Amino acid sequence: MEGEQCSVRVSHDDWGHTHQCERKATVEQGGKPYCKIHDPEYIKAKDKKRREQYQGNCCGKCDYHFPYPHYRYCPLCGTKRNRLPS
Repeated sequence: MEGEQCSVRVSHDDWGHTHQCERKATVEQGGKPYCKIHDPEYIKAKDKKRREQYQGNCCGKCDYHFPYPHYRYCPLCGTKRNRLPS
């Protein structure tokens, strides 16, 4: 894997032009070289963390997502918010 480039094609502009990622590959998954940013396992872990953070900011009763940190009660069901995000 020495000297290989990441195999992912990334968007170059708003018109749909793409080019190969210029970073050096650090991981090989499924026979393809990936940099740390485009590593499929890294992406899955980041998505899982993002989902958990989103769910932590939802009402426990009706799953309403609190768009603002100052909400103390759910506007849909009136349930008191468990915790305010930091």
